[in-house]
Amino acid sequence: MKRKKQFGRNGLKAVLLMVVCLSVAVPVWAQTLRVELQDFREPGPRAVIEDILIPKFEALHPGVKVEVSFTDWTNYIEKYVTYYLGGVLPDVLNVGSAALGQFAEQGLIRPLNEYVNNWEAKDDFIPAALEDGKIGDTYWAITNRYDVKTLGYNMDMFDLAGLDRNAPPTTWDELAQYARRLTQHDSEGNIYVQGFDVRPNKDHVLPFVYQAGGRFMSPDGTETLLASDEAVEAVEFLHSLIWEHGASLPTAHSLVQGRVAMLYEGSWIMQDIYKDRFDLGIAEPLTHREQATHAYSNRLAIASTSQHPDLAWAFIDFLLEPEHMSLIVSESKSFPPRISTLQLPPFSDDERWLAWLTAAMVSIPQPGYITELPEVISKYHAALEDIFNNRAPARTRLAEFARDVNQNVLPVK
Repeated sequence: MKRKKQFGRNGLKAVLLMVVCLSVAVPVWAQTLRVELQDFREPGPRAVIEDILIPKFEALHPGVKVEVSFTDWTNYIEKYVTYYLGGVLPDVLNVGSAALGQFAEQGLIRPLNEYVNNWEAKDDFIPAALEDGKIGDTYWAITNRYDVKTLGYNMDMFDLAGLDRNAPPTTWDELAQYARRLTQHDSEGNIYVQGFDVRPNKDHVLPFVYQAGGRFMSPDGTETLLASDEAVEAVEFLHSLIWEHGASLPTAHSLVQGRVAMLYEGSWIMQDIYKDRFDLGIAEPLTHREQATHAYSNRLAIASTSQHPDLAWAFIDFLLEPEHMSLIVSESKSFPPRISTLQLPPFSDDERWLAWLTAAMVSIPQPGYITELPEVISKYHAALEDIFNNRAPARTRLAEFARDVNQNVLPVK
């Protein structure tokens, strides 16, 4: 009996020792960081994040588990509002180009000044890209993708038209001249290849508004300026490419399929899908009264409900490190917001990225701080659709649009 009793005491000691060891090996303070991304959901970037970067981050933060999900942008604003009301927002979330003001005003995301003000990396950002996550003096989000627009063109079509493939247009007048020469017609006289692609979309029109010296919105966000003389001039110039120069159509066609010679587009056109089709040229933004272009940001933010804000910030900082961003965007070719990333592959291997950098440095981001921005954009697109289809004069239709937006959509001064 004594022997049996002794074994029981030893067994109890062993169990207690095991419990102590387990409590050290698996800390009770282990944290789960939930991340949801709309950007980087393509197979290549997603694999980099899931298979390389998250394991590396977890190794740097023992006891931390990162759960990442990838979704598309469909109804994402409504979805995150629902998550917020249900108390299930992810710790780190994407904020699209038009939603920053709404997310901040509704309390979905937390201010980031405590992290950004003394953040060494901020001096490495494209200035406009960093500022685009800011409302007033408060940082609310950090840009992870800076979609800047500049001129892309089919170099092979330049050759066919007798144009120097290394001397793209630099002004509006030159753009119109080149567009006329590059336009191709079918046997019935219809435009088959557009010399320049005109689209009733703010991403394709705002570069010209800014080059004319116009702006999107008043600084206080109470008035749209898209019916100013400068903004009207820009839209009338694009309208002339369709109806006077005969170098474009009011509907978009594809650069990939060889139906467009020149267009304003984002850096996604640098993907390898063009390699076997034609040589792609990239030019700096045009100059009219000023050299400028349009950009919009997708950003990373920390949910106001996050229980791990310091860890969430550490993840954002980690994801945006230049060597990590170069891995993520090696296939998607989305333009990185940090300048030093361009010194790494794939950017350092292709001098065309220097034109993108110039574009970024003269870019004006759309005013994402405006809570009502999605509705303003929708109404602007409708006005452009009418103008480019010759259903209404630019000045009249834009004045109508501005009056509607200023009186019925934007806040009163």
